[in-house]
Amino acid sequence: MAIVHYALAHNLRKKCAAGWLTLRTFFITRDIESLKPDRSSEKLRFPYAAAIAFGFFAFVHWGGFF
Repeated sequence: MAIVHYALAHNLRKKCAAGWLTLRTFFITRDIESLKPDRSSEKLRFPYAAAIAFGFFAFVHWGGFF
């Protein structure tokens, strides 16, 4: 569910490009400070309620592990 959620995020391509740039910068400079997240950037969130609801309905439909 998380992969689908993040794939449908509006600015996923921009975030992936920024992450790749950060990794490239780290490997070139070896500066650990470049890996720290920018505090002003938007956080990518995952709606856990949807995952919990899906798990509940799957449990009700298919039953328990044993």
